[in-house]
Amino acid sequence: MRKITTCALATIGLAMTANAANVALGSTYSYSELPRFSGGTHYFDDSGSVNHDGYTTAGAFDNGDLNDGVIFTTGNPVFVGSPIVAWDPTPKAAVITFDLGAAYDITEVKLDSFVRTDFALGAPDDYELSFSSDNITYGAASTVTTNFTFVTGGKSHAETVSAQARYVRLSFDGDSNGGDKWGLTEVSIEGTIPAPEPSSAALLGLGGLALILRRRK
Repeated sequence: MRKITTCALATIGLAMTANAANVALGSTYSYSELPRFSGGTHYFDDSGSVNHDGYTTAGAFDNGDLNDGVIFTTGNPVFVGSPIVAWDPTPKAAVITFDLGAAYDITEVKLDSFVRTDFALGAPDDYELSFSSDNITYGAASTVTTNFTFVTGGKSHAETVSAQARYVRLSFDGDSNGGDKWGLTEVSIEGTIPAPEPSSAALLGLGGLALILRRRK
């Protein structure tokens, strides 16, 4: 019986332990301003619903998803299927709101961007980060400085946070580290399912203990 007791308690302990994961994968998100690139001749709007630059294939520009795990690190960002979204010209300011589908304990928000100096394509120099449980009331926004350099190549910045939320809002003012436009290739959000309330955890433990005692009889 002691073996059963040990295993049951170990199982309860394991059930209450969670590893952080990128909870942005498979989530949904929306823009206040749709991405537009090179004066409107190239579009990366995640939908493939526009036909520009001589391309008329539906979905030609739908690979700019910000939560598909694909990060653009080298090459020409202005081509069909490039996994990048960019804003140019005015308005270059944009707000991106992620709906994670459920509340999570969020520990990190990470941006990936791409700079191409010969295209005057920069990366955001900073942004405002805020969280909400209902997409109506948001907590006070914090300013995140990316420190991205204006040098051709992939850029990445991770911000450590501590928040419990379902919605994550990133507000960009349109300023970049250089160039006259800016873009993103991916947004990653690390989080875990919130731990049970102390009362719930206690009930779970008592339930397991009752089951053990029943088996002993």
